[in-house]
Amino acid sequence: MNDLDDLIILGMILTLSNPPESLALVIDARITMNRMPIAAISRGLSFLGRAAPFVNLLLLKKYGDHIKQDELQEIFVYALPSFPKLKNLILMSQSPAPTAYTPNPQTQPAHTPSDTLSSLRNALAYVCNILVNIPSLLLSLFSSRHSAPQVEPNQTQSQPSPSLDALHDTSCHLHIVKAWGRIHPGLECVIFPASTYRLKKSGDDYAT
Repeated sequence: MNDLDDLIILGMILTLSNPPESLALVIDARITMNRMPIAAISRGLSFLGRAAPFVNLLLLKKYGDHIKQDELQEIFVYALPSFPKLKNLILMSQSPAPTAYTPNPQTQPAHTPSDTLSSLRNALAYVCNILVNIPSLLLSLFSSRHSAPQVEPNQTQSQPSPSLDALHDTSCHLHIVKAWGRIHPGLECVIFPASTYRLKKSGDDYAT
């Protein structure tokens, strides 16, 4: 996924068939200031959640620009409420150095075929003709532009390493997971490239 339109098209396609009880969704997303800024990925994920509320596992493979702690936190503080059944959130990205942790093969995301984006775009005309609930979803998406998270550069919730992408900076993960757990009580497990957090049902307790 290279821009917000790709996420919108995916959300529209997910509404085509009868909704399943649950779905594991894998997304490759290029986050860049020009094509997919933080606010765009937040809106796109929120749209996907409303279009496919049956998603119970979300795996996001991030590549592109580095992401800061406050940016990563706000993406899902904004998007998680749109995924009512989400229990497992897996976040992956390229290792920052050759010696960095490499994810276990069991948790490696499947690679998206090279023609996926072109197939999604070709399906857009068909999707628009048969979906009756898309106008309200789109209206909800674009009316939320002003409420999308706008991260201020001087926010300093903690002191993460400035040289690390937040996905690889374990010093900030517990703080982020606590914020996500408060906004989405149904979330049970968050997996980063080098750490795993299981959110217990009672109390403010997080097992690693």
